[in-house]
Amino acid sequence: MEHPAPVPHEVDPAAALALAQMINGTGSSASRPPPLIVAGLLSSLSHRGEWAIGAIGHVDHPPSFGLYVACQPDRRCPECCGVCTTESLVAGVHRATGQHVILLNAGGSLSDPSWIRTEILVKDHPGLSGVAIPQIDDVGRTSFAFPSMDLLLRIEGADIVTCKLNAPAGIVSLRALMFREELIHVRRDILLRASRHHPTSKMA
Repeated sequence: MEHPAPVPHEVDPAAALALAQMINGTGSSASRPPPLIVAGLLSSLSHRGEWAIGAIGHVDHPPSFGLYVACQPDRRCPECCGVCTTESLVAGVHRATGQHVILLNAGGSLSDPSWIRTEILVKDHPGLSGVAIPQIDDVGRTSFAFPSMDLLLRIEGADIVTCKLNAPAGIVSLRALMFREELIHVRRDILLRASRHHPTSKMA
């Protein structure tokens, strides 16, 4: 059977840095220098401890693992990117960096995305890897919900903290909307600082 072609995408280093800052809890107040426009996904990554963080926009539909959108993260074949185009980018980043990976995917432009998902690959822990819905939780922390596994993942320093999701679908959707609005705000702040530091930058 013919496998689907990879979905076209456009990297967004400002969104990657915004997500890294949100995970750090620094948000738009961070003083890190904003990124310049870059040529490819690997050069657009932000790094936070053992994590490589990227962002892509202009994706047609939310990511999913498996040719039939049915893979369970803890049952996927090792190195399945050879036959699974939906995992090839995140697996490729992991192979290139040796780090855990968060790849933010957005429908349309990251300045006003129609949807947002994250592909997460935790090395040596396939049960903690898969497609997650990014969240702002009750105390303002960035976390990642896996509704199909009833799991919530959060990064705290060098630790990966997991717990039972314990939230109905409506609350997950509300927290996802809060994440979207915060990401737009932090990314916009990064781009404003980029325009001040690098007047010739063409970041969108």
